[in-house]
Amino acid sequence: KGTAKVLDFGLAKLLQTPDSQDGTRDLTASQGTVGTLPYMAPEQLQGEPVDPRTDLHAVGLILYEMATGRRAFQEELASRLIDAIVRRSPVSPRAIQERISPEFERIILKCLEKNPEDRYQSARELEVDLRRLVSPTSAPMTIPSVVRPKRSRRTQWYAVAGAVILAALALAFLLVSRTGSLWHRAEPSGAAAPAINSIAVLPLENLSRNPSQEYFADGMTDELITSLSQIGALRVIARSSVMRYKHSDVPVATIAKQLNVSAVVEGSVLSADGQVRITAQLIQPATDQNLWAQSYEGSLKDVIALQNSVARDIADQIRVRLEPAVKTRLAEGKAVNPQAFQAYLKGRYFWAMRNRKAATTSLQYFQESVRDDPAYAVGYAGLAETYSAMVSNVWIPPEVGLPAATAAARKALELDPQLAQAYTALGEIAKIEWHWQESDQDFQRALQLNPGYALARQWYSSLLAEIGRTAEAVVEARRAAALDPLSPISVANVGQTLYLARRYGDASEELQKVIAANPDFFAAYYLAGITKIQESDFAGGIADLEKADHLAPDDPQTLAALAYAYARAGQRAMAETALQRLKGGSGAAPVSPFLLAQPEAGLGEEDRAIRSLELAYQQHAVGLPLIRSSPMFDSLRSNPRFQALLAKLGLAGQSFTH
Repeated sequence: KGTAKVLDFGLAKLLQTPDSQDGTRDLTASQGTVGTLPYMAPEQLQGEPVDPRTDLHAVGLILYEMATGRRAFQEELASRLIDAIVRRSPVSPRAIQERISPEFERIILKCLEKNPEDRYQSARELEVDLRRLVSPTSAPMTIPSVVRPKRSRRTQWYAVAGAVILAALALAFLLVSRTGSLWHRAEPSGAAAPAINSIAVLPLENLSRNPSQEYFADGMTDELITSLSQIGALRVIARSSVMRYKHSDVPVATIAKQLNVSAVVEGSVLSADGQVRITAQLIQPATDQNLWAQSYEGSLKDVIALQNSVARDIADQIRVRLEPAVKTRLAEGKAVNPQAFQAYLKGRYFWAMRNRKAATTSLQYFQESVRDDPAYAVGYAGLAETYSAMVSNVWIPPEVGLPAATAAARKALELDPQLAQAYTALGEIAKIEWHWQESDQDFQRALQLNPGYALARQWYSSLLAEIGRTAEAVVEARRAAALDPLSPISVANVGQTLYLARRYGDASEELQKVIAANPDFFAAYYLAGITKIQESDFAGGIADLEKADHLAPDDPQTLAALAYAYARAGQRAMAETALQRLKGGSGAAPVSPFLLAQPEAGLGEEDRAIRSLELAYQQHAVGLPLIRSSPMFDSLRSNPRFQALLAKLGLAGQSFTH
């Protein structure tokens, strides 16, 4: 209609400006850059010299957008967009649009190389590859010759390049719009791609590069795992196993094999100025495909909604069925108090270390989280789990820890009745208090709400073992280990339940795996030692227990087992010496009479052992219910006082035989 229309895809460079005195203005002097920002190349943004290869980068960005329907870099804030263009690789086009052929993807990504030396070196090279893509036998496109005034070599290059680029773009657009050969058509195959029913969320990268922010990246990894583990049809690897790969260069395919999963999630997180950005991509190692990628950004107070969006989108991509309750929960996105949320993440960071000092620190952060937000349910759940774990490990007295744990768990459920962590804590509390049916119900409720919660399954397996349901205990312990395959505690728990089920050969096999992978994990040597003693391998059992004693000197449980082992081996003097060490202790607290009863039973001092167990009952000693299943007390089972004690514990029934 007589009107000139200019489409600028960042291919032009502005030289004349109205306010310049000499007709040009230097890019640096203007305190800015020239071009359309989303279509600029790294060298432009870094103030480096540009040449025709800069234009080819812009062509690649256009081809990317035409083929996928979205820009290669989608950040809205200019500072973040610049950082992405300069430093980050774009998501694989085929991860967004699976019909793109591998060759077309290669062409696009070659245009988008950060280093100009790695791109196409001329528009002609790009045009040839596009022509070959459409028709492998076709000749290169011929640029018609036009008589023009003589120009400089650089100006001539731009004229030819412009014609080639426009032709290539037109060709690409035609092919994309007609679903031509740029798209990859799946060929019929007898073997379908493997279904995705298990997944590992690898540690999210801390983009702030600030070590003090590692807790945030690790915490967000943990939270994403928690969101996904609610999906019953999906096995999601627990935090303690995936954290083995933090800062690791192990290939994704190897990680998937080691964790026995069919898909892996990689990503990053950045928190700054009250905003948080999560990026994630889903990879299927079996087919070497990036199935999906997305970036999520919002206020820190909306972080729960962001996490749930990631989990929901991943579930959509792998076509896993969501239960209505889970779908509803993932659709929720309650706002959080940013200070409370960050204190909570710090609490989870230290809680994951599973030692006394770290547990004390985690308590402080969980307390801080509920001070900052008295309505923060997961903060109370964190308190409840930590208090109950500290009582179980005899790090704090039950009279101190149990009331605090119970109050925190009840408050958490008052604020959020669907919180699996709170029911897990209540299950452990009821177990410690010897309320077996209540504990069973709480653990089952926790697993109904979050089938993939490894800690709930591990603690539930311990309950089942204590009350004599050892076959079920083994099943639950194996499920926990499948969710947390690299956790020495989780795998050792399988060995312990097998030991309590009298499956000594299987127990030894599992415990040797733990020792091979974690040669300094004293608990594995302790369990391996007591297992060998029951097989009458006294030399091997004592060697393992002495190793455990060396790794954790004066640990009461190890000393009790070592004294028992010496007694069973007929080394009475050594048994008495170990027993005296046990009674001497570290001076911090009197030794539990439950532990004293073990070597006493091994020495054949039946009356003395039962007196110790009766005293342990009066003191409500932690660990006493294990007498229902532990092989160490098989010599006492026919004693009426022992049976009476089981009845008082609510554990009377079938007796185990040695």
